[in-house]
Amino acid sequence: MQQVQKYIAEHLTEELSREELAKMVYVSPDHLTRLFKKETGLPLNEYIISKRIQLAKQLLSETDLTIVEITEKAGFSYSSYFVKIFKKKTGMTPQQYRDENRKQR
Repeated sequence: MQQVQKYIAEHLTEELSREELAKMVYVSPDHLTRLFKKETGLPLNEYIISKRIQLAKQLLSETDLTIVEITEKAGFSYSSYFVKIFKKKTGMTPQQYRDENRKQR
């Protein structure tokens, strides 16, 4: 699973599929999903989303990129989906997160 985690980290901005990741480690997509959750404690898709949110937080606090640019750089396809997921995971919108973070600088 370390190989899968490393690949995810290196390709976070790209489309990542269970099938592609499973081929890489020579297991079926279902088996990969079960193994990944057993070893990391997180479902594969949740792990990927959490890593993308982590990257988005970094970009929001350290750059002046627009939300649309951050959406793309964090590997999300649509800004509306990114904002929805970001708010669900952090309790605030990306703009609110940026504003809060800038106050702490």
